[in-house]
Amino acid sequence: MSNTVEFQHLLKHPVIVSFLFMKWLQIQWLFWTNLAFYITFAVSLVVYIFSSYAYFPIEEQKSVILVLLQHVSYICLVLTLFVLLFRELFQMRAAPTKYFNAFENYIEIILVAVTAMIVFIRSPSHDTRKQLSSIAILLAAFELVLMFGQHPYFSTNVVMLKRVSFNFFKFLIWYSMLIIAFALSFYLLFALDPTAADPTAIKITTNETEAPDEDASFSNPAQSVFKTIIMLTGEFDASSINFSSFPLTSKLIFALFVFMIAIILLNLLNGLA
Repeated sequence: MSNTVEFQHLLKHPVIVSFLFMKWLQIQWLFWTNLAFYITFAVSLVVYIFSSYAYFPIEEQKSVILVLLQHVSYICLVLTLFVLLFRELFQMRAAPTKYFNAFENYIEIILVAVTAMIVFIRSPSHDTRKQLSSIAILLAAFELVLMFGQHPYFSTNVVMLKRVSFNFFKFLIWYSMLIIAFALSFYLLFALDPTAADPTAIKITTNETEAPDEDASFSNPAQSVFKTIIMLTGEFDASSINFSSFPLTSKLIFALFVFMIAIILLNLLNGLA
């Protein structure tokens, strides 16, 4: 009923509201148990990651506490990970169609896989494990927010977050052609041309270090797209952009980007979302 627009207004009927409230009173213990279990998993994951990979400039005697936290969190993390894996497999077996139609379950699958790689696989390098750990923390936080959304008090806020995010990214994908077009234009205008440089020129540096190129943000198409996406937030950093190569064209296209994308398009997306 809640997934059908024609019947959503019936959820406000007093009889249905009373029925849903009675059902909530019967199953709320299951919600709190599941929430407590997942909070234990998330806290164990964060403590294990920070005790294993984070850098703390602490004294030698305090490192014993970190080692103890690492071992305790590792045990709790392994136990809760197996329970979480069993829960996902049970849900997948009980209702596979409904399971794979829910976006939250994909987050849990990726979270279980990444956590298992952090805990059990020792082959990745230290830097790779730190990157996986950062992804795991974000996924755990997203899942915790969605799990709080199952409570009637927070459900409206989480539904608004999901709906606005979905609408925003849906329209953003549609208008991404303009963003990519501007990014490629910036790459052509602002990227350094190695053939135009004077090979006999000598760079004067101070303290034996070279300052980063002004056009490093547009050094290749991928970097240009990334820089353009950052510019959508209003972080233009126009003072570091070299407009001297094509002063008229580059300034016109940059001004068009500011008005058309940063101002008009973003406000349009906010209104549509």
